[in-house]
Amino acid sequence: MSLLCRWKLETRNLKLETRNSKLETRNSKLDVPILNSQFSILNFQFHLGPFNCV
Repeated sequence: MSLLCRWKLETRNLKLETRNSKLETRNSKLDVPILNSQFSILNFQFHLGPFNCV
């Protein structure tokens, strides 16, 4: 179970980092489509693995 917990924490950190980069690049219209595609993949990963830490 510890590996699943670690995966969840690392994925959550990645989501926070991606959210920060979205705020930083909001003024750049060229970066928005790439960022949106990254968020779609990230959301798919979250729905794929709803693991609970025990």
